[in-house]
Amino acid sequence: MRDLYQGVIGIDRTFFTNLYLNLQFFIDLIENGKQPLASKRKTHGITFEISVNFLDDDLTAGFRGTYYTNDESAVCEIFTGYKIGDNWQIAPGYMFFSGPIDSRLGQFTDNDMIYLRLRYSF
Repeated sequence: MRDLYQGVIGIDRTFFTNLYLNLQFFIDLIENGKQPLASKRKTHGITFEISVNFLDDDLTAGFRGTYYTNDESAVCEIFTGYKIGDNWQIAPGYMFFSGPIDSRLGQFTDNDMIYLRLRYSF
């Protein structure tokens, strides 16, 4: 058993009916863990997203990610989504990782990915 304390402060706002901005500062503190990995850890950083809708909200494009200030690792994603019809959506994107090799996200620097999601909702 361990104690986890979390704190978040930020802003989440839509401007001009189609420009979305989210910026959050966070801190996680783990105490009293019985395993060495979870014995005591403090992480902090920033999460962000900026996106905009076009074509009567059928097309979305944006940039989002997380930056850990305690170990200088980050994950960032460039994304888009398009509603093909009432039930279909296509969403391509690119996600990349960075940071020192021994950091939380830096260990994944060779795992950048390109994805394509096709969704049908009924």
